[in-house]
Amino acid sequence: MLPKGDEEKVRLEQESNDSVVLFLEGQLDVTNATELKELLHSLYEQAVKHVTLDFTAVNGIDSRILGVLLFYQKRFKEKQGELSIRNVTSTFIRRSFQMLHLNRVIRVE
Repeated sequence: MLPKGDEEKVRLEQESNDSVVLFLEGQLDVTNATELKELLHSLYEQAVKHVTLDFTAVNGIDSRILGVLLFYQKRFKEKQGELSIRNVTSTFIRRSFQMLHLNRVIRVE
């Protein structure tokens, strides 16, 4: 994701004035949760309403990240927006989302 002292492992693509896609990479966990939270907060403050997280290159996720995602889904929804996830290629992550019923709160494509 955003390891300290390493090159950035997140790419942001602006789709429109209020819509962006974040392409994330690697393990999403406590070591980079703060950076993800700060990035989502920055987008929220910039009046972005729709954030899509592309999980094509994500190979792991922990509960701290799930908390960040749920918090920002609520924040974006409050301003008629949405945080969504697409391209979940990891079987472990997909099963975790299904077991936790995350798809009832966050759109997972």
